[in-house]
Amino acid sequence: MKSFLVIVVATIWVIPSLMFGAPLDLSELYIDGVAGSNIIQNNKAHEPFNLKIDPGMIIGIAMGYKFDSWRSEVELAYRHNNFQEGRALAPDVYLDTGDLAKYSLFANVFYDCNLIF
Repeated sequence: MKSFLVIVVATIWVIPSLMFGAPLDLSELYIDGVAGSNIIQNNKAHEPFNLKIDPGMIIGIAMGYKFDSWRSEVELAYRHNNFQEGRALAPDVYLDTGDLAKYSLFANVFYDCNLIF
């Protein structure tokens, strides 16, 4: 995990510098967090696979850099849900309970525009 964080920081540090050819200002570096509810629709359309999924949670952290009107960001998130009773693989195979855990890693690029009304 430490090597992953080093790669993320190096990427955010180097790419904007290469694009604009100027040293980076640390005051433009930011860290953002997210926490909330993760609601997955029950999967009734794909027979014979059918689970009743409970609402779960999502937590995540993002690190980015703002240069001019552009922002680049890398986000890591974790989602977790429980499921109650379901049918999987075959009509006679039933699952009582279980967990669904998912990790996601992605990069975002934003353009901030000033809207005047």
